[in-house]
Amino acid sequence: MRRLDCLLPLTLALNSGCKTDCDVVQSEFHLRLTTGSGDIALLLVERGVSSGGNEPEATSRAVGIIERVLQGARLLPPKGGLISLDFDAEQAEIELKQDADLDRDERRRLPLIRACRVEKAGLFLDEQERLCLYQLWRLGPAAPILAWINEKISRDLLEEEKPDRPFEARFPFLDEASWRLALAKACASGAWIRIEDGALVLELPMTQECAAKCMLALADEGALLDDDRALLRGATGLQVSDDRLVIRFGPGPEGWLKPPGSDPRGAYDPRFLEAVRDKGLVIGPAMTLEQANRLLRSR
Repeated sequence: MRRLDCLLPLTLALNSGCKTDCDVVQSEFHLRLTTGSGDIALLLVERGVSSGGNEPEATSRAVGIIERVLQGARLLPPKGGLISLDFDAEQAEIELKQDADLDRDERRRLPLIRACRVEKAGLFLDEQERLCLYQLWRLGPAAPILAWINEKISRDLLEEEKPDRPFEARFPFLDEASWRLALAKACASGAWIRIEDGALVLELPMTQECAAKCMLALADEGALLDDDRALLRGATGLQVSDDRLVIRFGPGPEGWLKPPGSDPRGAYDPRFLEAVRDKGLVIGPAMTLEQANRLLRSR
């Protein structure tokens, strides 16, 4: 997919599946690039959590997933949906294989998965009395994560290129010249994502004409997918020069990047909240960024 959101989020690039046991109205991703140990941290907040169906079996499965998350299971995002990661299952599956049977990607991915852990998870009610869930993740050292993601981006772009297929303009590569620049960067194993002065920097090769078209697309409500638009709202800087577009995602006062949250999707069903309460799961306060910082420093 030539989507902008597949180039940036550090956590959603690891794997994908199809699970629909839980639904949420809105997600927020707070990312911190520098902790005391040099690890990347992620605070995921899911607002308006409900089950993926009204049947008792669906509600029971959804409650079971929430219970696992509260016990520290490495599920990301816990809501399931089009992209859903189960690091516990992924690690177990790879470790069952003989070393000689592991492919290159599995060898690179396994130490990254092993380094991921959930520091704390909890339920809370927001200002609209909706059931919400947070997870504080420590994702491991930044350097190997960024190296793996940059390699994966280049590999995915090169696999998408089909010499016998005519060019198709898709955001963010809206002209063929920019697409050729991207392929050249992928062939040269160039860095797409880097950390610079505490900010996450995304660098896309493209012509100035293509960059102008991208800016127009941002102003057109119907031109972009919701996830692309939500991601770009988290940007703190943008520069076009020398056939490249540089987008910066800088930290706020608490040291966390502005969250590229998703747009609200669907209506909230409050019935699931009663099922969670019937199970006796604890609903407490939300986690603040200051509390997350204290917890990360203490471990």
